[in-house]
This record gives sequence, C-alpha cells and structure tokens, in this order.
Amino acid sequence: MSMPILINGEISNHIHVLDRGLLYGDGLFETLAIRQRRIFLWHEHMQRLESGCKALAIDFPGKALLENELARLLDERQDDVTVRVTLTRGLGRRGYRPVRNTQPSRIISLHGWPDSPQEYVTNGIRLRRCDTRLGVSDFAGIKHLNRLEQVIAQSEWQPEEDIQEGLMLDRDQHVIEGTMTNVFIVKEGRLITPDLSQSGVTGVMRQCIIDLAQEQGVDIEVLPLYLDDINNAEEVFVTNSVIGLWPVKEFANKQWVAPGKLTKNIMSLIENKRLTGGIVL
Repeated sequence: MSMPILINGEISNHIHVLDRGLLYGDGLFETLAIRQRRIFLWHEHMQRLESGCKALAIDFPGKALLENELARLLDERQDDVTVRVTLTRGLGRRGYRPVRNTQPSRIISLHGWPDSPQEYVTNGIRLRRCDTRLGVSDFAGIKHLNRLEQVIAQSEWQPEEDIQEGLMLDRDQHVIEGTMTNVFIVKEGRLITPDLSQSGVTGVMRQCIIDLAQEQGVDIEVLPLYLDDINNAEEVFVTNSVIGLWPVKEFANKQWVAPGKLTKNIMSLIENKRLTGGIVL
C-alpha cells in the first residue's frame, strides 16, 4: 500500500511539469528517520535545509510549517518510517533563469523503514571504490537535488553483489564520502573524517558524531584523506541519519574486525542520542 504524500499542504502525488525541481534539479531535500514518532536530529536537518535555501536563494517556508505538515502526514501511525522533505524553487518557465517571486514547492513523503539486515550494524559491511568521481562544486556541503554522481556510482555494482556501499573520490584522488553516507576512520586513536569544503554533502549525522566525540574528549580531525589512509586505518565506518552507523569490515583487500573499540563507543553514543534527541510528534 502506497504511503500518503503532501504537496504544498495537500494530499497528492502529482507535481507540475514546469516545477523547477523536475526541470533542473533546482531544490533541496532532507531524509529523516522517525522511530516511535521521534524524529531524530530534526532541528539539525531543518538548520541544514534553511542554510541550503539561503545559499540557493529559495524562500524557506519555516520549521513550524514543515513540522505541522509532517504531523498531519503521520496522523496516528506508530510504525518506524523515513520521511523525505523536498523543497524546490517552484513553478517556472523554460530556461535556466529563475522567475522572480516564485512560490517554492513543498513535498513531504513517507517511506517504509529500510529492510537492511541487522548484521550490517553488528558485523560490518563490505565497501568498494567507485570509478565515478565527484567534481569540485561551489555548492559543496549542500544536499541539493542534483545527485547524478551518486546515481551513476551506485549503478557500478549489482544488487545481488555482496557490496553495501561505495566509496567516492574526487578527481584529485581525495576520499570524500560514500554514495549515501559520510566516512570516518580511526587512526592512532584519533577519529578522522574527510574535508568536504570542495565536494560532498555535510551530513547531519556526521556533525552529530563530531559533536558527540568532542563531548567525550575524543581527538577528532577533519582532513584530506586518500585511499592509503583507508587501507591503513585501524577502524572504518560510514554514517547517515537513517542507517545510523555501519562499521566497515572489508575494503579492497583489507579486512577489519568490526566494529572496533572506538566505533562501538560511537555507536552507543548515537543510540543514546536517538532515544532522547530530536522531537516527538
């Protein structure tokens, strides 16, 4: 059974053919996890969405409006779901130049909870290197609708292959992120995550982990990383707001006992945050 979708506050599954999100990928989106009606990292997602709207000169509709519409969409549901909040510049006309005073489109859609096996959390995943490279972008860090690099990267392996995530590099061979995750390594007791100032998406879970690690006195650094850093790491894990954290047990010819000690500690901190953070609708 399909789940309901709200478009500009109305139940619908139709988007106008002249919406600039459809025509040009002119917009932004957030994917959130809802468990027992608790939205994990809600404020952080809304902060990133508002920041992205500012960068793209799209009017932000306000956190209160989006919260109310999401509550309407959830209604009496008690099951765990994910939700995608999409904002586009709205209706336009043919041509790249935006029309002034356009009303943004709001699309809020519910989706079932991912059916990924629990062993990905308990025993780790297999990671592969993608051939598709990420370009340098003035919009690095923003979760905009243009995801062609990730689409092509995920098509590099087949669903039946025992590969759960792909590692993406830029054209200077820097490790940037996974196709749907951010990346962390542990080296000499330090937690390190790639610099995303030129490419990639600044994940809210990534920032959550940075904050949690700092609160616990863990030495954490944001640095340019290369494949050698991955291969020589003591621990590797990937993160996003829905999966939380997946330890990596294998990459190329390197294997790890996963999860490692620091990874386990971070996993515990995330779980505690899940139980108390965000908002309950």
